Amino acid sequence: MSQQSPYQLPPRSQTETPSWVKTGMGLGVGLIVLGVVVAAIAGGSVLSALTRGTHSVKFPGSHNLKLKGGLHVGIPAPQAPLLTGGIFVTVTDVATGEALAVQTGADMTVALEGPSSKPLFQFETYDPGTYQVTGTVSASDFPVLILHESLGRTRSDLIVGLLAGTLLVTGGVVLMVYTRKRRKKLLGTFSPSGR
Repeated sequence: MSQQSPYQLPPRSQTETPSWVKTGMGLGVGLIVLGVVVAAIAGGSVLSALTRGTHSVKFPGSHNLKLKGGLHVGIPAPQAPLLTGGIFVTVTDVATGEALAVQTGADMTVALEGPSSKPLFQFETYDPGTYQVTGTVSASDFPVLILHESLGRTRSDLIVGLLAGTLLVTGGVVLMVYTRKRRKKLLGTFSPSGR
């Protein structure tokens, strides 16, 4: 039976991880996950606005479109010829048969930027659903893009979402690195070689 000398330190035992280290690492991982979720939500919102907020139609003709609630603006498609005559558009809710008010020309309140994006007409849907959009123009085959108002916010939504996500991920990484360095420093202070 061997006895421990009173002048020697006992053998080093496996130290348990302090609770503050677990908390710091857990918070760091949580911030990283939260940052990824925030960035994904912003990206999903922008993707939804781009896919469900843009409809391509050709006039003259009638089209049943699934539209979101809000303001919709019709502009000439990039490949559209110059429209010399006027345009007449009607929008009807398929479920109720109710006709919506459509504004054209000088009555419109929306102004978009760009040479080919001069608005032709605008209308507002109060509820999401299927709407019949019918248009008559002087041209024989005139392509039109119908854009939802949410497209105007996609750039700012994406920038804010990515910036917030990046800050959260960076904060999580910094917290984890700081916690790890602090733990190593404290373990080095208490080890026999650090005396």
